[in-house]
Amino acid sequence: MTISTLRDVVSEVPIERILPDLNQPRKYFNERSINELAESIRNHGLLQPILVRPKSDGTYQIVHGERRFRACIAIKLSSVKCLVKELSDSEVADIQLIENVERDDLADIELAWEFKRRVDNGQTHSQIAEIIRKTRTFVTQRLALLHLSQEEQDRMLRGELSFSNARQLLSIKDVSLRMKVSQQISSETTVAQIAMVKQENVTRVTPPESPDEIEVEQLATYKLLSNQKTVRSTAFLAAVGQDLKFLRGET
Repeated sequence: MTISTLRDVVSEVPIERILPDLNQPRKYFNERSINELAESIRNHGLLQPILVRPKSDGTYQIVHGERRFRACIAIKLSSVKCLVKELSDSEVADIQLIENVERDDLADIELAWEFKRRVDNGQTHSQIAEIIRKTRTFVTQRLALLHLSQEEQDRMLRGELSFSNARQLLSIKDVSLRMKVSQQISSETTVAQIAMVKQENVTRVTPPESPDEIEVEQLATYKLLSNQKTVRSTAFLAAVGQDLKFLRGET
């Protein structure tokens, strides 16, 4: 990625002329975190300018720093200190992704959505990995999160499911079982606890048959063993096959 080399300009920009980028990868903003940041800006000022690019209509689009922008709105600032850069659409997209990955600002599911957008636009997993300076596996594992249900993805966005939670859920191939397990865990649930929840739900889904549900007297193997002290292996296997057909309703 080659970023434009024009001289950086720091300016006080009227807050009404600053607009968020609707296409930026970050989709969720924690209100409590923004309020805490707003209080810090009120007490100490905006220590780091917001990165913006000028638009042809006289407005400025946020490239990075929307949390700071929202915090400035919360305390009703009339203008915001901005670093103004001339940037292309592709440069903006790459800066936003790199900054968020390096600061660990994005939820893993937000990364998955952004990676999917890039894959749909023709980028490979390796190319995305090179941009963000991560491994190809890092990219592929995040894209796998898109196999979760929308409800599970939304929970990841809100921080209610962790990345390790999601990896465990994806190992459960039965969708209905996975949904039941998902509803019983949170971001604090350990891998071992998830395994226990999974086993509990498997037991509920496929409860063992109670003895009165099978007429034992009708089973050939039972009769074979109860009438003889020893049996030939061929006779035993034949009886087992007969019993299996009976239990499946095939006879």
